Amino acid sequence: MVGKIAGEDLTDRSGRLIVGKGQPITETVMDAADREGKLAELIVHMVIQGLGE
Repeated sequence: MVGKIAGEDLTDRSGRLIVGKGQPITETVMDAADREGKLAELIVHMVIQGLGE
């Protein structure tokens, strides 16, 4: 997943941005999404270049 692109904004439970749409997914982003129980959401919405959005 690292290096893929976020397909949507992802926020934590408090509404703070974890990663913005179009931003690269990093280890830090993955860790934050996992802590918030949103890793699956991050995966579902990630963009894999060459496969379309």
